[in-house]
Amino acid sequence: MILAVILMTLAIALLWSVGMQALRDEAPRIPPAPVRRQIRTEVPHLLYYYRHATLPGRIYWGISNDPERRHGEHETDPDDQDWMRQSTGVMYYHRWYPNRTAARAAERRAIRVSALAGEPIVNDHHNPLKVRHPRAIR
Repeated sequence: MILAVILMTLAIALLWSVGMQALRDEAPRIPPAPVRRQIRTEVPHLLYYYRHATLPGRIYWGISNDPERRHGEHETDPDDQDWMRQSTGVMYYHRWYPNRTAARAAERRAIRVSALAGEPIVNDHHNPLKVRHPRAIR
């Protein structure tokens, strides 16, 4: 009698375990959050630019510690397609800086100087001639 109860208990536990595993297998899986690339700030960074294809001057300034990868991102990023079509499509290396902080400061200066010189800069950030919040015309 005791043996029958033990066997019955084991059978129920086994069936319950199999049933729970089946429920776990059918449960919707939440995809993991995309991994954000960590930007290494204390490595050399390049200040680069793209030239406008038909107008004189530069169209875009940027910085990167991996310029080849960044160029590939510019070629495929939907947000960059408009200005990339207007550019020559060539990334020009301007100067390497010892870290990201120095490169960002140089990028801000370069964008300001180019914009004030009348170059067709598309960078909204650091561009003194871009309207940040246009007022509605009534």
